[in-house]
Order: sequence, then C-alpha cells, then structure tokens
Amino acid sequence: NYHGDGVLQKFDLKWKPLSGFNFILESDNKDRSVNTKVDLSVGEKDLSLFASVNRKINDLWEWEVKSNLGSLQLKHKGNPDKTNSEVAYSFGDRDATKSPHSLFVNYETLNEDNDFHDFVVSGWRYHSLEKLGSNYKWQFDLGYGLGSEGSGFVVSSSKALSSELALKVSYQTASVSSDEGNFKVELSSQK
Repeated sequence: NYHGDGVLQKFDLKWKPLSGFNFILESDNKDRSVNTKVDLSVGEKDLSLFASVNRKINDLWEWEVKSNLGSLQLKHKGNPDKTNSEVAYSFGDRDATKSPHSLFVNYETLNEDNDFHDFVVSGWRYHSLEKLGSNYKWQFDLGYGLGSEGSGFVVSSSKALSSELALKVSYQTASVSSDEGNFKVELSSQK
C-alpha cells in the first residue's frame, strides 16, 4: 500500500507466506523511518503464542512475546533501553478469558546512560469479561512494588473507549525511575 499527498508519504508491504506468520515493511517520510517487523502467532484452545521482532532504521530493536497456557499468561516486551515482563495467573476458571480475577508479577527495567534501574510489582487484577478489540471494557490493578529507586503502592484503572482506544489512570508511590509519587492519565491506541 502507498499513500502520498505531497507532504506525507507512507508505504507498507505485508506478506503472509504461512498461516500465523507475517512479514511487514513500513516506511514514513514524516519521521524518516523504515520499520521491518516479523510476527509469528500460533493458537490452540489452551495454548497461544505471539512473537514479534521490529527493527527500526536507527537500529533500534524492539521485541514482544505473549503466551497463554490455560490460566497462566506471560507477556514480555522491550528494546535495548527498557523491558517489561509480566506473569499473571487467572483463578476461578481454567480459561483465563472467563475469569475476571488474576494475580500478577510485573518486572520492569530501565537503562539510562549506563545507569540500571529495576522495579517489580506484585498485585491483584480485576477486569470485565467483555472486551472491545484487545482491551477489556474496564480493568483495575492494585499492587505493591519494590525497586532500585524505592518501594510503594501502585494503583491503576482503565476503560476501553473503543476497540482501538483506552483511557488509563494510575498512581504510583514509586516507579522504575523514581521514589516520588506520580499520577498519570494516559490515552493509548492499539493497532
């Protein structure tokens, strides 16, 4: 696909040689980027796996892995500067999509100017059973975190506004990069 309007020029090439395997090449002259992305996804009733690797033109590598095995979910994404990993266990039903309660452990790292920071949060998550796109209609997280910069409570709530848009409000008394409390309101989109 190509789109050009005199100012903005974008193209993308998507190739799916096998079921569950995608190769994507994207370019955008606005941010002068060329991205190469490879996606692999496999799914069965109690097992699913999604893996993605993305190389941007400035040699920034990004990766993401998501997996479900019954009630257990694993998510990991990152780049050379930061990573975020989470293991969650849904209880109440073997099928994680039918259980609104889960316990989670989230581990985050940040490497700024060769100064390494980390933060681990253990907590409880409660969410709607219905989704809009890939977002739950609403979700609430409550946890406690420990890290290189400090420790404290982490609370967040999110609401799906559409199938591709979510609003998240969070408060942390410590984070991966600071021992000071912070309040955030985020609007995020999912492709």
